[in-house]
Amino acid sequence: MRPHLDLFSTREGHRAFIVERITQTPHLTLHGLKAERIKLAVKSYSDFLCEQIYSPLDLQEHLETVCDWLADDDRVDDDRVVEFFRSWSQHENEQISETVAGLCDRLAAEKRWDTIVDAAKALLDVGEPGRPLAKRLLETAAQNNFHRAMRILGNRLLEGGCFEQDIEEGRRWLTKAADEGDTLAMWRLGHCLLEGDG
Repeated sequence: MRPHLDLFSTREGHRAFIVERITQTPHLTLHGLKAERIKLAVKSYSDFLCEQIYSPLDLQEHLETVCDWLADDDRVDDDRVVEFFRSWSQHENEQISETVAGLCDRLAAEKRWDTIVDAAKALLDVGEPGRPLAKRLLETAAQNNFHRAMRILGNRLLEGGCFEQDIEEGRRWLTKAADEGDTLAMWRLGHCLLEGDG
């Protein structure tokens, strides 16, 4: 970690530092500049500093620390984990995306199936960018016999809207969920038989 990161842990920290410096030097004036232009310049400079200081390596290191905290600290509520997945699922850096996806494996080791399924549902709401990770989350929970995940995955595969339609695989997951006692999966299978769809 770079030593100067301690001074500015956030973008707001950079902005606060710059504003503080401006107020400490009243003898330096910005004649003729409008307040909005000054604010824009301060924001642009702050963003530039953040991009220069926080390299992808730093971001990766911080992200791993956050993943450790989310997976290991029992005081972290499920909503925070779900929001983390929603926020970071669309990152362009492949290594960062893998770190985020790796949190799924850590949650699975803790048997936090409801959290995993809630995160998958939130990712499906994000749209196309969240779908691959959502499917991975649902498959992880379903493969560990969590009937709620089996039902959701089965329904999504039957419908084909979020994932590529696979009727046979969808029925298989719904049947497994029904065998585990999931009444909604039983209803969906019965509906498929009556209506002849899926």
